[in-house]
Amino acid sequence: MTTNNQILLNNLERLGLNKIREYLPNYLDQIHTDNLSLTEALIDLTNSELQNRHEGQKLFEVSIDEQAGSL
Repeated sequence: MTTNNQILLNNLERLGLNKIREYLPNYLDQIHTDNLSLTEALIDLTNSELQNRHEGQKLFEVSIDEQAGSL
């Protein structure tokens, strides 16, 4: 039987929310320790995902620039 936690992790993977999927297990403990609201937790997790995507975009742009420079 699949647990709710596993369903959530699978859904995050299917949605391509890889950074959130990576951070979630440890972050759940932090939510309880720091007594964060659901909204605060979601903001932190989505900020991490956005930062990850921004860094990926910058790497892609550098790669394209390097390829164009070698032509």
